[in-house]
Amino acid sequence: MRHWLMRRNLDALLNSKTRSRGPLVTDDQFRLLFDPEVENAWFHRQLLFVSVVQRLHELGFKPADGERIAAAMADEVPDYPEDAGYMKGEESQR
Repeated sequence: MRHWLMRRNLDALLNSKTRSRGPLVTDDQFRLLFDPEVENAWFHRQLLFVSVVQRLHELGFKPADGERIAAAMADEVPDYPEDAGYMKGEESQR
């Protein structure tokens, strides 16, 4: 994620087709996401992800290959097995 953000920041500056009014992330935002001294950097990275997904929903974004990607993700071994119950709808049974 760090490299991707750095590259997109530079691309936004150099490419006239994608030029924006400002950087993709500011130095303060980058520090919140990746500074080893920031105790909750992991939370800030997750919050960035959730915020981007929320905005995509608000904009009505629907990827053409979304169903294929969702099926492939369903076959993956979960990183956190304790969350598997929530993924299967068991959270409503509690």
